[in-house]
Amino acid sequence: MKFKRFNMIDVSVTKMGIFPALRRFRDTPAQGRQCLLPVLALALLGHALVGAEEPSFSVQLKPLLESMCFSCHDARKHKAGIDLSVYHDETAVHKDVATWKKVANQIDSRDMPPEDANVQPTEEQRQLLVSWIRTTEARALIGLPKDPGISPPRRLNRDEYAHTINDLLGVGTDIAEVIGLPDDAQRGYATYSGTLTMPALVLEKYFAAADLALTRLVEPGPGTKPEIRIAWDALFSVQPPSSASARHDAARTILQGFARRAYRRPVQPDELARLLRLFDTASQSREFVPAIKLVLKAMLVSPNFLYRIEQDRAASGSSDAYQIDNHELAVRLSYLLWSTTPDQELSDLADHGKLSDAKILEAQVRRLLADRRSHAFATGFFASWLQIDHLEKARPSQMYFPALTPQLRTAMYDETMMFIDQLREQDGRLLDLLDCDYAFVNEDLARLYGLSGVTGEALHRVTLPPDSHRGGLLGMGSVLTMTSHTFRTSPTLRGKWILEVLLGSPPPPPPANVNQQIDAPGASGPAAVTFRDQLSAHVKDPTCASCHRKMDPLGFALDNFDGIGGWRESTKERPLDTSAKLPGGETFSGAAELKKVLWSRRARFVRTLVEQSLIYSLGRDLVPADEISIQGIIDRLDAGGNRFSDLVLGLVTSYPFLNRRNNESPPHPLASMPDRH
Repeated sequence: MKFKRFNMIDVSVTKMGIFPALRRFRDTPAQGRQCLLPVLALALLGHALVGAEEPSFSVQLKPLLESMCFSCHDARKHKAGIDLSVYHDETAVHKDVATWKKVANQIDSRDMPPEDANVQPTEEQRQLLVSWIRTTEARALIGLPKDPGISPPRRLNRDEYAHTINDLLGVGTDIAEVIGLPDDAQRGYATYSGTLTMPALVLEKYFAAADLALTRLVEPGPGTKPEIRIAWDALFSVQPPSSASARHDAARTILQGFARRAYRRPVQPDELARLLRLFDTASQSREFVPAIKLVLKAMLVSPNFLYRIEQDRAASGSSDAYQIDNHELAVRLSYLLWSTTPDQELSDLADHGKLSDAKILEAQVRRLLADRRSHAFATGFFASWLQIDHLEKARPSQMYFPALTPQLRTAMYDETMMFIDQLREQDGRLLDLLDCDYAFVNEDLARLYGLSGVTGEALHRVTLPPDSHRGGLLGMGSVLTMTSHTFRTSPTLRGKWILEVLLGSPPPPPPANVNQQIDAPGASGPAAVTFRDQLSAHVKDPTCASCHRKMDPLGFALDNFDGIGGWRESTKERPLDTSAKLPGGETFSGAAELKKVLWSRRARFVRTLVEQSLIYSLGRDLVPADEISIQGIIDRLDAGGNRFSDLVLGLVTSYPFLNRRNNESPPHPLASMPDRH
C-alpha cells in the first residue's frame, strides 16, 4: 500500500509541475516529507528541461552568460551594480535569489542583452537561461520555513472609513469627504500599511468625523432615511427603563452589540466594562441617548475601530507562522472586496469558527463578488493599478481638445470601471484587458470612438466592428488621455505606462537635471522636423536613450490616437509614422500590431496583475517567499481560463492571506533579498 501510494503521489506531482509540487512539499507535515524528496527532485528536473538532461551551470550556462553578459556585468564594469562573474556554481546562485530574479526578468523581457550587444542568444538559449534561473529560484525556497510576512496594524483608509461608518450608522453621506480626510490612494495603493500613518491632523479629523456622524444619527420620524431608521433601531431597540440599574443593563446590550460590529470581533469583558463605566459617568449628567452617543464616539476614535489589528499569537521572539483566526479572516475578506466591515453572515460564520473551512470560504468569496459592493475592489485596486484614478488631473486641456468636457472625462473613467465590473459580474476573462471585441460607451464616447447607433448619457456594452481600433485598455480614452500632454500625445508617457502597468517593468525615473520640455504650441522650426524627430534628438544623451528606446517605440505605435483617444490618420503637417522597433530587434507598426506584441507577452501581464493584486491584498511589499504563492495563483488562472473569480480566490486562499507571524519576529532567511517591488 505504501508503494502504491508513493506511485500515485509520483504521478500527480510530476504532472502538475514544479511550483504546485513545491506547495505540496511545503504543505506536507515534516514526518511525511522524506518520501516526497525523490518526487520533488523529478519535478524540478522536468521543469528545467522537459525530456532532456538538466543543464550544468559550469559547463553550459556560465559560458553562455560569459559570452552574453560579462562585457557589462563583471568585476570590471558591473553595470547596475551587478557582477555575474562572482557566481561560480549553483550554490552561489541560491544565496542571491533577488539578483537572479532580475536577471531572468531582463532576459525574458528581451531587454538584455541590449540590441547593440555583439552576442545575441537564440530563442532556445534565452528560454534555457530563464527556465534554469526560475528552477534554481524554486530550489532556494525548498526547506526554508514558510513566511507569510508581517501584518502590521493598518489604519482604515479614507474609503474604508466612509463605507464602515455608513454601514454602522446609516448616515448616507460620505463623512470622509465632508470632513476632508486625506485621499490615501494618492500615494499608491490605499491599502498599503506603510502610508496609513496617523498624523495628529488626521486624528483630529477622525474626532470631527465621529461627531458629525453621530449628530446625523437621530430618532426616526416622518421622512427619515431608511438607512438611519435601520441604524437607530439596531442600536436603540432596547427601551431604557427609568431605574439606574435598568438603564445600565440596557446600555450593556446596546454597547456590546455595537462594539462587536465596530471592533469587528467579539468585545472582551474588560473592554465592555470600561465602556460601561464611561456610560455610567456620562449618564449622571446626560439623558440616555446622549450618554450612549458619548460612548459610541469613544469607540469610533478607538484604535480598535480606526485600525485593523491582528493579534500576535506566537511566543515573543518567535518566527513561527500561524493561521489567522476566523474574525481576522472575515475582516481581511470583507475589506478586500467591499472596503467595509464584515456583514452579519460573515460575522456569524466567524463567531462559529466556520469561515476558515475551504468550501465555506469559497462560497463566501463568490457571494461577496456577486454583490454590488464588490465594486469597491474595482475602484480600490484596478483604478490604482491602471492609474486612472489620476484621470481627473490628466494634462490634456479643453482649449486644445474641445471635446474633452467634464462629462466626457467622467464617461472615460466610468467606461474602464464598468469594464472591470462586468468582468467581475460575469466572471470574465482577465485577458480581455489586453484585447477584446467589445466596449462600454455612451453617446459622447461613441462619437469620440467613431461608433454609430449609441445615444444618451448611460454607458452600454457594444460589440465592436471588425475594423475597430478599440477593444481592451489600449483603446480606452481614460488610458490614452491620462498618458498625454496638454496639447499633444506623449509616446514616452504611453510607453512608460505599458512597461510599468501592463508588464511590471517600470523604467527608472529621469535624471534630476534632464530637460523634459520638447516643444510648445506654435513652436517655430523647419516644417520637415516632426515631433518624432524632435523626440529622437532630445534623447540622444546615452543616460536618456537607454530608457527611451524601451518606452518610445511602444508609444509611437499608439500615435494614431490623439491626446484624448480620438482616431487620426495624420497630423496637420504629415502622415503619422507608427512604426516601432524594440531593443531586442522586434518590429511592428500601429496599435493592432502592438496588441499582438503584448499578447505574446501575456504571461508577463498575468504575473504583473497577480503580483500587484497580492500587494494590494496584503498591504505590504512582496518578499521572495511570496514567489510560490504568486506562481500558485498564476497556475490557477491558467487552469481556469484566467477568470476573474480565480484571481480573487487565488488571493484569498494564498498562504500569506491566510497566515501571519508576529510583527516583531526575527527576519526570514530570505528577508535580506528584497523583491523588485
